[in-house]
Amino acid sequence: MVFTPLAQNLFLLATGQGYFIPSESSIWTFRATQMNQGSGEWWLRGEDRAHYYAIGDMPGSYLILDRDAAVANVSADDPATWGDAARQGHAKK
Repeated sequence: MVFTPLAQNLFLLATGQGYFIPSESSIWTFRATQMNQGSGEWWLRGEDRAHYYAIGDMPGSYLILDRDAAVANVSADDPATWGDAARQGHAKK
């Protein structure tokens, strides 16, 4: 049996405040790896087969790091190190 994050994504899309799937990903493959610890239910970091994601500074914005763009001094676990290797994404409204 192949596990996908589908059930968690469906649940959080239906019940979570502020939860969204990055447009570069899909409900089938996106996996939240760090969730907000406050009252909202949104992800802070996530990943899929092709990218790493991190919530950006502006509402609805996020950073995208290609998995194959990993270079020295860039840690997938630390978006502060992504710098120019990352690009900006925006949640669909």
